Amino acid sequence: MDERKLKVLVVDDANLVRLYYREALELAGFEVEEALNGLEALEKLLLDPVDLLIVDVNMPQMDGITFLRALRRLSLPT
Repeated sequence: MDERKLKVLVVDDANLVRLYYREALELAGFEVEEALNGLEALEKLLLDPVDLLIVDVNMPQMDGITFLRALRRLSLPT
């Protein structure tokens, strides 16, 4: 049986943090996508939904709280 890997989007402006999450999550069997800030994350989510979000709070352009509020307004399928 071919099972789909769960997809995680890591949203953080720090390269090292994204790398840490990517390595740990891929080792655990997840498919990992990355975004540098909330705006980039919204763009990615509009094209391709994910199963789990890991979001930093303090980021340039759009912080984590603003991102989550915008995401709720979009009512994307879960």
